[in-house]
Amino acid sequence: MPIAINSGTVFGIEAVPVGVEVDINRGLPAFVMVGLANQAVRESRERVRSALINSGFKYPTKRITINLAPADLKKEGPQFDLPIALGILAGDGVINEIPGDTYIIGELALNGEVQAIRGLMPLLELAERSGFKNFVFPAACKNEVKFKSRLKLFPVNDLFEAAELFQEDLNRLAGWEFKERFEDEGLIDVELADIRGQKAGRRAVEIAAAGRHNLILSGPPGTGKTLLARSIQGILPPLERGELKKVAAIGSAVGSPKVDRMAPWRAPHHSISRAGLVGGGSYPAPGEITLAHQGILFLDELPEFRRDMLELLRQPMEAGSISISRRDYKVDFPADFMLVAAMNPCPCGYNGSSWQECSCSRSMIERYQAKLSGPLLDRIDIQLELVDLKPDEMITAKYRAESSAEVRKRVIAAREIQLVRNKGWMNGGKIVDSNRNGVISNKGKLNSELSRKELEEVSPLGQAERRFLKEAILGLKLSARAVDKIYRLARTIADLAGIETIGIDELSEASLYRRKKFI
Repeated sequence: MPIAINSGTVFGIEAVPVGVEVDINRGLPAFVMVGLANQAVRESRERVRSALINSGFKYPTKRITINLAPADLKKEGPQFDLPIALGILAGDGVINEIPGDTYIIGELALNGEVQAIRGLMPLLELAERSGFKNFVFPAACKNEVKFKSRLKLFPVNDLFEAAELFQEDLNRLAGWEFKERFEDEGLIDVELADIRGQKAGRRAVEIAAAGRHNLILSGPPGTGKTLLARSIQGILPPLERGELKKVAAIGSAVGSPKVDRMAPWRAPHHSISRAGLVGGGSYPAPGEITLAHQGILFLDELPEFRRDMLELLRQPMEAGSISISRRDYKVDFPADFMLVAAMNPCPCGYNGSSWQECSCSRSMIERYQAKLSGPLLDRIDIQLELVDLKPDEMITAKYRAESSAEVRKRVIAAREIQLVRNKGWMNGGKIVDSNRNGVISNKGKLNSELSRKELEEVSPLGQAERRFLKEAILGLKLSARAVDKIYRLARTIADLAGIETIGIDELSEASLYRRKKFI
């Protein structure tokens, strides 16, 4: 009678259940695997055989048939090694039958050791949602388990240890005990106090961090664009538990689990492929925009990216997610990121520099900046030109500026104001959801996520402010989206100052960050 074991695989960033069926019958020795397995899965035959023998077990000289169900789902990865090996032992009568309430995953080394696998967090969440009681997994993945689970966890180091579990009743065994733990802080890449000058740039990154607004910095080489961008991670508040759980699951699915509560930071090179940026491939994998979920996507030397690649960002920037459809699959990836970009104003980099003459013609500059389309720039809240540092700023030995910790306190205070005020609003007597993805949540929105209707509900403008905004529309030739961006930005500026209502000063500062071109 076939042995059935519950396991799973990761499809994109989500885990899907896979049943591992092992049937051992008389006949010529053979190892047959069916169920749309890829090369890594098919090669488990040799890994399992060597692991069994090197762990002191006898490899049955019979016909072994492995079925991975459902048959129409592509299977990827070596995480079926352990359930297959245990299924063979159970089918050969070496260990007790595997309980149906037990979930098993793990890759085997040739010496029988259970190796770490990719996607532990999504698989653990799937097992919990599906009502299982026991979860057997590689001990090498214990550091990924940071959240309490109702499952009994059994980390195993090798095949022999895993087999011993099923010599007894799992329900009588005590699972692995651990304390839910998070590291509040990671290492700050760039300390704001170490950045000289650029008062306007420092103000821009603080506003961007406070409301999670998209930001682009332009300026000659050496003005501090990249340093300012890299400093943003250090002034963002720590991820909340729900955010951290999602970020950890994404990292686990791609084999790089997150270990602290700092917002993710992703900085892909401009040579990145389409699938590498937004996700996809022959087997669905998340791209950089998903790996930057709840964090920062930093694009340095922005015009060096292909224009068609940059255009792919437009829809995710608005929706906070991306849907990828291919012939064989359709997947949805979260992509709620803050875009931060840096660029030179021209090909040589020195247009607008006070100490180096630009060698580019106007047509060269326009062609260079034309790589950034109007619709893309329209989605970027803060567009700031940086100027060269003054000589005194470069050489002063006792230069002192605010630290990341000082700015971070203001950012956190401003965000707390937003999340309380923007928690929800009344519409026809019903509480309308305050979550971008349509899920009812107790957490409010940040200013950058508010719709125009929500903005007018939580922070209406006075007559003088509306007249100012109308003049800004005519003077700067703003689109409706750009007007909404200014409105949201002004709300964040007011929150940083602790002001309840938006005034002309806040709208004036916000409108300064809207430029149609950098030349």
